[in-house]
Amino acid sequence: MSLIEAMLVLPICRQLETSNKRLWRIVHNYMHRMLGDLGLSSVTKVSVEEVRRKERRVR
Repeated sequence: MSLIEAMLVLPICRQLETSNKRLWRIVHNYMHRMLGDLGLSSVTKVSVEEVRRKERRVR
């Protein structure tokens, strides 16, 4: 899971010699297990805020 946080899926698949479908299946399974352990059954609303970072271009 530490690779998923730091890299894109395609390079990980190449490094592990597996398909992207299999890797996504593993990630989804892991996330469902972790979210189930959080006990979020009492949550009724979720808010999402979009934040855009200012583009930094080196000239």
